Amino acid sequence: MQRMFWLIDNTELALSESNSRRFNLVVVMLALLLSCIAENGQANDEVFFDGPISENRSAVNDLVRLTIQNGKITVRRDWKNQSFTENQDETAAKIQNLIKQGMNAARAEQLIRRVQRNKGSNPLSALFNRISGTAPKMSSRSSVSSRQISAEFATLSLKARLLSSESTFELFVQEVNAPKRKFVLRQNKQFLFQYSGDEFDFILNQFPDGKVRFTVSRNGNSELYESNSYDLLISKHSDIVRKTLLPVFEHLGIGLPLTSDNHLVKDAVRMRLIRLQQQSHHEFQAVISMLDSDEFSQREKATRQLRNELEKWLPQIETELQNPRSAEVRYRLLALLRGNNVKSEIDTIIDENQLLESTEYLVNLFDGSNEQQSVAIASQLEQLTGHRKENSTGWKNWFNSKKKNASK
Repeated sequence: MQRMFWLIDNTELALSESNSRRFNLVVVMLALLLSCIAENGQANDEVFFDGPISENRSAVNDLVRLTIQNGKITVRRDWKNQSFTENQDETAAKIQNLIKQGMNAARAEQLIRRVQRNKGSNPLSALFNRISGTAPKMSSRSSVSSRQISAEFATLSLKARLLSSESTFELFVQEVNAPKRKFVLRQNKQFLFQYSGDEFDFILNQFPDGKVRFTVSRNGNSELYESNSYDLLISKHSDIVRKTLLPVFEHLGIGLPLTSDNHLVKDAVRMRLIRLQQQSHHEFQAVISMLDSDEFSQREKATRQLRNELEKWLPQIETELQNPRSAEVRYRLLALLRGNNVKSEIDTIIDENQLLESTEYLVNLFDGSNEQQSVAIASQLEQLTGHRKENSTGWKNWFNSKKKNASK
């Protein structure tokens, strides 16, 4: 039989041909791991072992979804809108899963039916209990009043605790066995998310003034990153955030807040710019003139016209409100916006960060844009700056030159 020889740490190893292939595979895997360590200084941060929390990440996601309100990270409190119904196939699958784990069929069905009945008691309590999955609870406690919800449970693999009131939301989840991760999410006057795992630990703090502090600890060493907002933290320290915070949130099931760097926000900005380009400024001003007419019938006609095409005119309405031509126009435009319900989370990010007026954001938006979107971006930049460039490269060179001159 042919034999192969490997020299490792000055020790000669003789391998049979049948075992050499397995050894080659081990060497390749080891080489890949070492390349990750060489590149990052450690094993790949984005690789996490599954555990009880991640196995129930969909339940965590239903309970904890983050958003940005007035520049601050906030837990969305729309639990009452969650669906608590499931079809017969889903119920049967859960019962079969318990039977496969060794539970008696009658006991399995009884347990699943009881969980379903409990789901109707309180939306938040039901979502919290979902985190336990189908594992039987070793202990549990729940207290629900009009002002506060307090609950906790323990299974063989998980411990969890919840406290929710008008001013406070706190969730603690810990894995009993390997990989023994835990996290605490607390929101009152400030926001805190603390994570502890095998890979690293971190604490994300946002204070009442909106400033953010992000501390990452690994192998006894800590690194501190600070920014004036969560959005700026993502863009300013994107490398460390994408290796630690974002993958942990995704792995645990924490619903991430949108930022201006999110592709959905970028697509929404591109759509707004295209609408702005397609809309006739003269047409809009004609409708606004009717809105300011001395005749009531004309004002009502203009209001109906704007209401019927509100999404189309929304960007120009918001621009007009910055300097309305009269109190009547301002009153009617505000009434239209109020009738449009609550602006979407994406619209809020665009407006609060003034992304349509940010030269830097628009120049960077050229990346990933198609021809129609690029034309719309260039048109907006021309209106903002009074300059005209041949293409996206011309705009990037102009902006970089301007930025360099400003730093001198």
